[in-house]
Amino acid sequence: MKHHRSGHTASDPASGDNCPVRLCHKLLCDGGGGGVRLNRAPFSFPASSPDTKRMMAPETVVTVDPNKPSPQQAPPPQQQGGPLDWIKINVDYFKSPPGLLKIVQLIIGILCMALGSPWASAWFVFVAVTSFITTLMWSFVYLLSIREALKLPINWVLSELISTSLETFFYLIAFIVMFTTVTGHYASNVAAAVFGMFNTIAYAGSSFLLFREHKASVAAAS
Repeated sequence: MKHHRSGHTASDPASGDNCPVRLCHKLLCDGGGGGVRLNRAPFSFPASSPDTKRMMAPETVVTVDPNKPSPQQAPPPQQQGGPLDWIKINVDYFKSPPGLLKIVQLIIGILCMALGSPWASAWFVFVAVTSFITTLMWSFVYLLSIREALKLPINWVLSELISTSLETFFYLIAFIVMFTTVTGHYASNVAAAVFGMFNTIAYAGSSFLLFREHKASVAAAS
């Protein structure tokens, strides 16, 4: 029996071209001794579907800490008011007794100024004019709410009480003087004296209401 000294026998499965390992190597390396060729197709990813994109999209997690104070919003910019924003028309005042008395005083004051003549009694005309102007000023103070807008340390009730009391006293003297100086048939001066007497009563009523209001405010302050 002849021995082959090639190191491996013909039937050795690990030797020769018929070795499965070498055959696989040839197939993979495109060496195909047996005519077998392995075509390497390029690898491609499947087309991404909307569900795949949704799955691949990163998730954002928001954690809210209830103990952390929320940032305060900046206050809106304040609108600059105009120069006449402080004016507030107060018509309801003239529906009250003090307001109605002021309307009566202004109307009677116009009649006293129209009917009274300075040559008969200059004092009467002076009182009628000054009282009319003063009452008109106080009417605007209440109509435009100047008392609330000025914010001055003024006792408005006491100031008006003093003013109205003086007007009552002056009107009382004025209509008496007018009655005593009227002679002859000057009916207009007599009518002026009569209306002066009515205005004296109206100013006396305003003084009484103001005195009660001042007394109530002093009692509330004490």
